[in-house]
Amino acid sequence: MTIELIAGAIKAILMILLGLNLSLFLLYFERKGSALIQDRIGSNRVTITGLGKRLGMPNLGIINTTIADPVKMFTKEDFVP
Repeated sequence: MTIELIAGAIKAILMILLGLNLSLFLLYFERKGSALIQDRIGSNRVTITGLGKRLGMPNLGIINTTIADPVKMFTKEDFVP
């Protein structure tokens, strides 16, 4: 009985983690697609320091997305108790 509960808990945790990781990539590709459609600088052309293109490195826009979204979420909202 306890082995079944532990196995079920592990499966549930894995599914939650899978969903969270999937949402990160889906958000990145949604932003990249929106930037391409609207012809604006988005996660498809922006870099952290601008050194990526000069040094021949790939675009690291997904890092920008993962850092900027939580910062924006916590600083944009006005919390009134």
